[in-house]
Amino acid sequence: MINLFSTIEEVYLYLQKLKNENQITDYRIILSAVNDIIVYIKSNAKRTVDLSDFSNVYVSYVENDEDDALWFSDSEKLDISSSRIRLDNLLNNNLNVKQIHTPVISFYSYKGGVGRSTTVASYAANLSIKNGKKVVILDCDFEAPGFTNFFLENPTEQNYHNGLIEFFFDIENNQEIPLEKYYWETSKTFSGDGSIYVFQAGNLDSIDVIGSIFKTNCDHYLNALARFDLMNKELMCEKFTQLFKMIEEKIKPDVILIDSRTGFNDFFSSVVLNVSDIIVGFFGGDAQSVAGWRFFLDLLQKKNLPRLIIANSIIPQYAKTSLFNKFKEQVINYLEDLQFEESDDSKMSQHMIDIFPIGYNEVLRNIGMPIESYEEFINLINNNESIDYKNLFEKISEYVDDIKYHECCLENSVIEEVLVQDTSSMTDAYKLKHNILS
Repeated sequence: MINLFSTIEEVYLYLQKLKNENQITDYRIILSAVNDIIVYIKSNAKRTVDLSDFSNVYVSYVENDEDDALWFSDSEKLDISSSRIRLDNLLNNNLNVKQIHTPVISFYSYKGGVGRSTTVASYAANLSIKNGKKVVILDCDFEAPGFTNFFLENPTEQNYHNGLIEFFFDIENNQEIPLEKYYWETSKTFSGDGSIYVFQAGNLDSIDVIGSIFKTNCDHYLNALARFDLMNKELMCEKFTQLFKMIEEKIKPDVILIDSRTGFNDFFSSVVLNVSDIIVGFFGGDAQSVAGWRFFLDLLQKKNLPRLIIANSIIPQYAKTSLFNKFKEQVINYLEDLQFEESDDSKMSQHMIDIFPIGYNEVLRNIGMPIESYEEFINLINNNESIDYKNLFEKISEYVDDIKYHECCLENSVIEEVLVQDTSSMTDAYKLKHNILS
């Protein structure tokens, strides 16, 4: 427990007791940016309240209409949000600002080494090779980029390209920059009849450039990353919305996949929660991962939430069934204890999360490593050799189809409005409606 928050809770309970006993009329508690606890109290009898036993607590009594309107217009008794410096979007319900039609799927993990990035690569290959889809991958694990040596026939080579960080800084000064400077297309070996386009986190080439102030491309990347304001939700969402719109116009993908960062982080709170249609969370079954999957499940209490899927990975094959059953039981028990708002949507949230076991797979474990065999990787994708990944991928794709169906329904509602307003256009409108659904 943190003393500051324990004090706030004690003050809150004490003041609420006084209010219930009609000893005070109302109160508000505000945590300041310098961690002082400011208490505003209204009392018809102008009763003073002794809070001297609590440290860093400052009391003011509201005695006029102007102050009353200032401090008591909001019904919330407690406000600690104004003192937050980071992760604010994880701690409130202001979610979902997605402005594009293309489904966005984010892959998140609480810890590293659980197969998140390899699953992104595998799902992209599955969609492209087996379904002929056009897939865009965004490597947003900015502090630990993972796609510089994926999708290469020789993974010992490094594949350096400009990426997201370069794009976001270049676009600020030039609205006409060519998008193709910031992504690369994999060979047909990995994409088959479809296409896979990779936006790396950035150019990490560390070869010295003689005579340059910034000696390497990696120096450019690190200096830009140091200035990248991941905490600013509005700014970050604006940047990604601009990128998404350019991707839709230039590439016209069937789906966008985001490889997110690990742990409690600002990128997840400022971008992933706000632009994703689906979030797949990867969690181990160890005690260290409990805080991670509980945090992930707590998101179900928020409004306008993306669809959530849990992958319990990477489970040793010799005990996969028993370990997964134990993990699943823990998750279900925690879900039953969650408090949801009294609305039909919230009540249904408990039943809107799927849990999949992901067993250890040596082929996928070696993706991007010197011992990787890309032929074995392609065979695994073509032959559905991993039933775990097959089941997970089918569920993700099922949700993607749902998203596209609802997009069609929205467009259909616009068509119906046209039909009502102008019956002369009925034939053409019905043709358009048929084309959308098909």
